[in-house]
Order: sequence, then C-alpha cells, then structure tokens
Amino acid sequence: MVKNPREKWGGVGGCEDAMTILLSTMWTLLVILAVMSAIQARYLGRGMNENHVHDQFEAYRPFVSVVVPFKGVEHDGSLADHVRALCEQDYGNTCDEGDEGNTKPQAAGDVGRVDANDVSHTDEKTFQKTKGNAGENVGGGGYRLLLVVDSVDDPAYGVIASVLEEYPNRDARLLVSGQADDNEGQKIHNQLFAIEQLERDSEDDHVWVFADSDAVPNEKWLGKMVGPLVLSDTVAMTTGYRYLTPMKRAKKTQADRGEKRGGEERAGERAGESGGATLASVIGCIANSSVVSLYARQYFTQAWGGSMALTVATARAGRLQSYLRGALTDDYQFTRMCGDMGKRVYYVRQCLIASPVDFDWKSLVNFAHRQYLITRVYRPWIYTAAVALTGVYVWGWWSAVLHAGHYLYHEPASMRWIPSVIVLAIVHGFNQWRSYFRRRTLRWTLGESLVDQWRVTWAWDRWGTIVWMTVHHLLILRSLIGNTMQWRGIRYRLRGPQDVQRLQG
Repeated sequence: MVKNPREKWGGVGGCEDAMTILLSTMWTLLVILAVMSAIQARYLGRGMNENHVHDQFEAYRPFVSVVVPFKGVEHDGSLADHVRALCEQDYGNTCDEGDEGNTKPQAAGDVGRVDANDVSHTDEKTFQKTKGNAGENVGGGGYRLLLVVDSVDDPAYGVIASVLEEYPNRDARLLVSGQADDNEGQKIHNQLFAIEQLERDSEDDHVWVFADSDAVPNEKWLGKMVGPLVLSDTVAMTTGYRYLTPMKRAKKTQADRGEKRGGEERAGERAGESGGATLASVIGCIANSSVVSLYARQYFTQAWGGSMALTVATARAGRLQSYLRGALTDDYQFTRMCGDMGKRVYYVRQCLIASPVDFDWKSLVNFAHRQYLITRVYRPWIYTAAVALTGVYVWGWWSAVLHAGHYLYHEPASMRWIPSVIVLAIVHGFNQWRSYFRRRTLRWTLGESLVDQWRVTWAWDRWGTIVWMTVHHLLILRSLIGNTMQWRGIRYRLRGPQDVQRLQG
C-alpha cells in the first residue's frame, strides 16, 4: 500500500513531468493548427483571380431551373437586390418580347397553392405571376426562376412580385406552397413543393439549382455553378459558400439616442450604432471566414444550401426527395445523398457569395446555436472536430499566456517562460499570414469595396484572434445544450436528421 499519495504519482517531479508533457502536446497542436489555418487560407485563394476556366465548363449550358424559398424580409433592400440579381444572371435566355402566350398568369392549381393539401385551389388572389412557359423553353440553355413563399401574407411575397414586374421577359414563377406540417421544416417544404412542379416537365439532362434568399450572387454565378456538372462520372453536385459581411448601421440622431427610461437616458449603446458594424457582427463574420477556409480541401467540402446545383438525372437516381422529406435542413441531406451515390460535392471557388448580416449578441448566439445544433445532429464528426480544433486553440493559447505570465512574475531568471513566449510568437506570426490570405481571397472574389467594408473586421482578425476564437468556441459548446432552435420565426425541436417537430410559429 502506498502511504504517501505523492508516491503513487511519482512525487512532485512526476506531476511536473506530466504537466510538461501535457503543455508540450497542447502547444505543439496549437502551432500546427496555426500553420494549417494559414496554409488553408492561402490555398483557398489559389485560382480565385484567374480568368481561365475549363472550356468544357464554359460550353456546358443545359436548361436550368433555380429554386429559391423565401420567408420574411430580414434587411431593408437586400431581398429586392437578391431577386434582381437572380433575374440578371448572364446565362442566356429571356423570353421573347411580345410573346403573349408566355406571359399569361397561371392559376394556383397549376403553379402554386395556399393549402398544401389542396392542389386544385384556384382563388383569384392566389394566381401567380408567370413569365415564360417551361414546356417551350427547356432546350438549348436558358433558365427559369421558381421563387417560393408559404403564404401571400408573407412580406416577401409583395417584394418579390414588385421586383418581377421590372423584368417582364424573365421566365419567373412566384409559388405559394402553404404551411409545412409539424414534422418538416418550412424551407424543405417549399423546396419539395417546387420540385413537384419541376417534375412535370424536367428532362434528365436539365439542371436544378437551389439557392437561399439572403445571399446576392453576381451575374456569373449561375454559369459557374452549372459548368462542373459536366464531370458527371465523379461529380454529383456543385456548391458554393457564403462569406458573411458585416452591415454598417445608420447613424442615430440625438433624438433617437435620447429615449428616456425611468428619467435617465438609455445607456449602453451597442457598438456600431454610430455608423459601424456591431462587435457581434464582426466576430460572427470572422468565425464564418474560418469555416470558409475549410472548403479549400475537397475532403472537407459539404453542400451549402445557399448555392447547390445538380442534374435532374442525379436527383432522380439518388432519390433526392426521399432524403428531404421530414428534414429541417437541405445541405447536409444533399451531401449525404451524394456520398451514398459514391460521388463528390464539387466546391466552386468562384461562387463565394457575400451574405450581409447585422447581428446583436442575441441574434449571433441564436444563429450559431442553429448552425451547430444542425451540424451536431446531421454531421456529428464535423461538430466534434469543430469543438476539438477551437478548443486546442483556446486552451493552448491561454495556457501559454498563463505559463509565461507565471514564470515572468515569479521566476524571471529561470528562463522557463521562454518556450511559451516562443509558441505565442509563432502562432501570432501565422495569424498575420492567415489574415493576409483571407483578405486577398475576399478582394479577388468579392471586390475591393468589401475589403474596405471589412477594415475594422480585419483588425480584429489580425490582432484579436484569441478573442473571437474564444467566443467561437463557447458558441459551439452552447449547441451541446438542448435540441430546440429558432429559424425564421419558427421554433423547432430537432430529434434526428429526418425527425423534426414544429413547436410554434
């Protein structure tokens, strides 16, 4: 029997040896992570500024149907801008002017409905504006839009209808899908409703493209998304990704700031209400940029619901609708279908899309919780990797800071603080490199104006990495608690990939 507990662990020296091994391992992983982050950021930017595109990509221009579900209006002006961007894609067709046969409104029983269980509903106010006829426009390139809302009372309905009036020759349909049942996400319900319409006249060599309502693509987006699908032997679908960009808030007047509460002026104005972005927006955007870097390598590529394209033949062969039914989110289910087919998701670097955000702390926590709860349920290994990687950085950095601080204060002459200081210096150096390459990627893909808009954000990325990384780590850990989430005003309980319960909204 061991009488002295210290003897069991090899005494004080044994404990110090164990701590040294632990810290050495953690710091080594920290340095490796910093190096890999910089390399990933550099690799992501490769080819972004090249005008060369595979000739076979440019030549491949099948007919495309673009499906976009909408729910509400989040930011002033951005929804209208998004619809305009969809209408102005440089992909070929518009309907022939003066073709009256292609501009007649069709009844809800043909292209939309209010009640999801009543396809024959043809009330006058549910008539949908239709530009073009799918049956006459399906060959030899061109595209049509299917823009889907759940109700004519949705604020998005009026915005979309108004914008479509600006494009009388664009083949576009505004569909009303009705409310989803209690065991399916509203976005999925809208997509499935649109697919039902598409199945009536889509050929196997046509392409279906799915996009989100909160991202504004450039005019080349559609062609870039479709081109790589020509590699049908190995590629099941293509995807882009979002680059969250912080929105600047309008300056408040003195009257706005002079609201009284209990006889005193309101205190604690959020950062950014004097004309800049909120700190929550800045941190959310930087955290997102670290996720973007993972798309530099094929083995990390997952479909992103904001930009996805696949041929009709692939959707039918993979039984896409069966993967979507009962689900809350689409992207991981698309990825799962591709994996089951033994094919890959092709990431199109040129389809990195600016997605404006205006977070306060509450909305940032809600957004991150939703994203990582979905990831935890649909892709547990990705969630585990996110916890581990951010944890290595956060705990490795703070342990090095505490180690250096302790020995600099208590035993400066011992020089035992040198290893931790060296680790911090190396990591900080690679942080600068990583930030530089991220900035270069943003400039090449989204333009110089967004680089200027990111000026404050870049400063946080370069000099405040430990701050936003710590927040990011805590946000990921938050998603370990509970399985409910709020999305577009609707509360869900997520019990499995295709086991969803609508709670309210």
